[in-house]
Amino acid sequence: MKVVRLDLRAFGPFTNVVLDFSAGNLGLHLVYGANEAGKTSALRALENTLFGIPQQSPDDFRHPYSALRVGATLQLADGRQIAFLRRKAARKTLLASDNATELAEDALAPFLGSVDLEGFRTMFGLGHAELVHGGEKIVQGSGQVGQVLFAAGAGIADLRTVQQRLEELCDALYTPRGRNPRINEALRKLEDARRRLRQGQLLAEQWAEHRQALERAQKELADLDHKRSTLQVERNRLERLRQALGPAARRKDLTEKLAALEQVIVLPADFAERRRKAATQLEVAKKEAADAQRELQRIQRELAAVKVPEPLLNEAAAIDELVDRLGAHRKAQRDLPRLKEKRQADAQRLAEVLATLRPDLSPDLAHTLFLTLGQQDRIQQLAQEYARLSTRLEAVRKGAADRQREAQEAEEALASLPAVPNLADLQAALRAAQGDGDLEARLREHERQRTKLAHEVERALGRLGLWSGPWEALEMLPVPSDETLERFDRDLAEAQQAVARLEQQRQEKQEQCDRTRQELEAMALEGAVPTEGELDEARAHRDAGWQLIRAAWLGSATDLDRWAQYVGRPAAPEDLAEAFTRSVAKADELADRLRREADRVAKRAHLLAQSTAIEHELRLMEERYQAASDRLGQLQQAWAAAWQPAGIEPLSPPEMRAWMGRYRELLRQIQSMREQQSQADVLRQRIEHHRRGLAQRLAELGEISPLASEGLAALLHRSQMLLEELQNRQQQRRRLEGDIQRARRQFEAAQQEIQLAEESRRRWEQEWAMALEPLGLAGQSLPETALTALQSINELRECRRRMAELDERIEGIGADACQFARDVEELCQRVAPDLAGQPVEAAVEALKARLQNARADDRRRNELLEEQKRWSQKGEKAEQAIARHCAALELLCREAGCSSPDELPQAEQASAEKLRLRDELTGVEQRLAELSGTGAIEGLLAEVAAVDVDALPGRIERLDQELRGVEQRRDELQQTIGRHQRALEEMDAGPSAAQTAEEIEEIRARLQADAAQFVRLRLALAVLRQAIERYREKHEGSVLRRAGELFARLTCGSFQGLVVDADDQGQSVLKGVRAGGTERVELAAMSEGTADQLFLALRLASLEHYLEGKEPWPLVLDDVLIGFDNQRAAAALAVLAELSDRTQVIFFTHHAHLVSLAEQTVPASPQRLFVHRLGDGV
Repeated sequence: MKVVRLDLRAFGPFTNVVLDFSAGNLGLHLVYGANEAGKTSALRALENTLFGIPQQSPDDFRHPYSALRVGATLQLADGRQIAFLRRKAARKTLLASDNATELAEDALAPFLGSVDLEGFRTMFGLGHAELVHGGEKIVQGSGQVGQVLFAAGAGIADLRTVQQRLEELCDALYTPRGRNPRINEALRKLEDARRRLRQGQLLAEQWAEHRQALERAQKELADLDHKRSTLQVERNRLERLRQALGPAARRKDLTEKLAALEQVIVLPADFAERRRKAATQLEVAKKEAADAQRELQRIQRELAAVKVPEPLLNEAAAIDELVDRLGAHRKAQRDLPRLKEKRQADAQRLAEVLATLRPDLSPDLAHTLFLTLGQQDRIQQLAQEYARLSTRLEAVRKGAADRQREAQEAEEALASLPAVPNLADLQAALRAAQGDGDLEARLREHERQRTKLAHEVERALGRLGLWSGPWEALEMLPVPSDETLERFDRDLAEAQQAVARLEQQRQEKQEQCDRTRQELEAMALEGAVPTEGELDEARAHRDAGWQLIRAAWLGSATDLDRWAQYVGRPAAPEDLAEAFTRSVAKADELADRLRREADRVAKRAHLLAQSTAIEHELRLMEERYQAASDRLGQLQQAWAAAWQPAGIEPLSPPEMRAWMGRYRELLRQIQSMREQQSQADVLRQRIEHHRRGLAQRLAELGEISPLASEGLAALLHRSQMLLEELQNRQQQRRRLEGDIQRARRQFEAAQQEIQLAEESRRRWEQEWAMALEPLGLAGQSLPETALTALQSINELRECRRRMAELDERIEGIGADACQFARDVEELCQRVAPDLAGQPVEAAVEALKARLQNARADDRRRNELLEEQKRWSQKGEKAEQAIARHCAALELLCREAGCSSPDELPQAEQASAEKLRLRDELTGVEQRLAELSGTGAIEGLLAEVAAVDVDALPGRIERLDQELRGVEQRRDELQQTIGRHQRALEEMDAGPSAAQTAEEIEEIRARLQADAAQFVRLRLALAVLRQAIERYREKHEGSVLRRAGELFARLTCGSFQGLVVDADDQGQSVLKGVRAGGTERVELAAMSEGTADQLFLALRLASLEHYLEGKEPWPLVLDDVLIGFDNQRAAAALAVLAELSDRTQVIFFTHHAHLVSLAEQTVPASPQRLFVHRLGDGV
């Protein structure tokens, strides 16, 4: 697929911008944009066009979401095209180019195929950050071949991180000898819970003893609490009477004193404060009135002494202006001599310059020499051009001589070099052999691995257990499937759990039945519990006796046998009466006991019913337990039968699952051993094939045929050295031929430049003569002479300009001085005639001083007038306050019933005493009300009057002693209750068997979930490793061979390729081969830039391999060459240009030097490079 056109209609900073990629076949398209030109937005627009604009887009800062439009024209290899627009929406995002017609959502499916956004970014997109990250991860991964190839081919730079994360997650769940991982910890908790389930049983007898003792102590404590409450009530009553004796006597005394003050007027609480305030404010007002009168008299005297000159104040603005002008007048008079001296110096300099330039001209005619600005600029430009033309002519003449010499030297060197034969066959044979990597090392590795696996198989077979025989027969062993294992594991576990659960339930029911029986026996030991049946029997016996007595009383025939049966022996009439009396008493006693012991009767009935129900449940549980046991036995027999064809006596399903894991691991090892043998055989064939091919090519070139003992590596080295020698000779001839052609072309170009330079020099000489005519200089004058004359003329012009300015300033100073003198004289005539005729400066200073004094007098007069106004207002306010406060005192006298304000203090004292007595009486009555509780205080006063005051303390003391005895017994009972409660709590503190069983089920559920997660993680890790290994086996030869060629080009020959080697652990690792082939460099030893170039080589080689036989997809690169120097960047651009023959390459960059580098590096024919420039500041 090719992107023919990218339409940035309304996206990010773009409006109606088009990137046309239609030129050429596929091509390398370089999209350059300076900062802020929208390069990153254009790159994001390409992704959004193909796969949709995301819900949150940063490209709406110029166009709103609803107006965003970006489109493209795509073309397949068979010529089919589609032109469309993409809008931001939840659905129906595809539109035709007219921005109106909706397209089907799958309209791009034939063009995109199975590639989604993530696949596009990983396979066909690469930025500088991803390149650097990929290089770092390759180095950190120790160069393992499978990981390097898989990471580069899949575009997953963090492959090693993914593997490490999977391993960390597995280790966090389970490790064989670990303690902290979740599964290890859960297994430990499960064993602990099972142990607690076996040990945690409570003895019913001990619990019942503590419970009965606790109930007895609680009953006695309740009786004591009732007694204590009764004693406390009586004690509180007597204490209240004792406390009420004093308040009752005080109440009587206060009542008598208040009766004596009945006529006193009770004044308000603020009365005294109002009186004192009114009297104080009256005195203050009188003082303020006297102060105001005194101050007004003083102000009047001071006003009479102040005299203000009004005419002078009226001319204040004119005087201030003259004062301001006085400074400028003085400065001008000081500057005038200096200005005249400067004017004289400029006139003298003008005469000197004119004498050197044109002695025949007078200073008045100096202006006739002045040139226009255009004439001056032209002379200066021609002077500068003279130096440039001279330098250019000298340089092109020297360059022509150098090119002619270089061509002669290259022709002589080319003639001395021998001819080079055709190297294509040798190169093909070397590429084929090197592309397969180090076959001999891999052969040795496979043989070592096969031997190692054989030993491991023998050891694993010995550890397998439950079966014996050769490992060849192990593969055909008829073992049950995983589904069968899972089914039996589930069924047996459920059956065992059912048996254990039923056994536990049966034990719990049996324990409950035993406890019920023990409670019935305990009740029997405490005394027989009467029943309704016994009462009915006693009443029937009583009624039978009554019938016998009634029959005897009515004179009926005496039935002595019934008498004897009733009495229990042969009985006389008096015996019958005594027996009847006993039966009546017994029936009444039973009825009374049924009523008194109703709780025990009900409890016994409940226990009997509970015992019957439990025995019934026990029988049912026994039947279910037997059925569950039979089911378990049948499953165990079927489990053994499932393993019988394999001749194995199985263990439990979990143990057999572990056995199956070892069995499958053994099968995998056997399969790996066979694969290693097969791969070793293939490698031997490949080594022999390459040896024959290389031997034939060497013979064709006249080299000695290899010995039988010469290995493939040595033969490759000899062939590579020969090839490099011939290639160097061939490249040297090509370089010399190119140097000859280039030198000849450059010599011809230099001859043309010499002619052009000489023609330019002749034109300059003509223009120079014309430009010097106004100066009166000859046309052969040097530029330095002309420029010196120009400087002298400019100095003349500057002297004349400064002289004109100084003449104007000197004349202005004289005029300003005359005007200033006239203004001062006129003002003195108006306001101070005595100053007329004095010097200007003295007159202005005198006017300034007089004005300052007049202003000070005016300010003092205004201040006195303002002060007079304030004191007049204060006096008026003071008189008003005096009248107001006198009226307030009169009102207070009427309120207190006094004839004058002097009597008010005595009235206040009497009112305060009456209020104090009232308040005290209220407090005493409140205390009596508190002591009386909810009753009236009159009742309490009556009790106080009737109590024996002398005997009251003794009665209270006796009650206190009795209460202390009750409290002591309560403390003892509370300790007893606490001891029994703690014992019961300790018995109940641990979890019950049901709780422990529930805990075990929770742990097993967590174990099942964690185990399933562990299996998934291990499976994912194994699948990833197998995928890496399969990818390595499939692509190691072709991809590594091509990656090595690209790596050599990208490093500009610093490395000649890549090779697969074995590390200390026997793992296949990738290494770089230095130029010359003698030094192999581990990836960890490569520089950051080289690692980036290696990752780019691997990505490009993987992409080329992927494109074989598939529809091409554009490769989109974003400034991946930032870290490359110019030489390696040029090499990378050449590689990308070659890749563009197979698929379109779109390279986005901010760096202008990469554009220039590409234009210099990529050949013009055939045309592969196309540069697109985004506008600045779009």
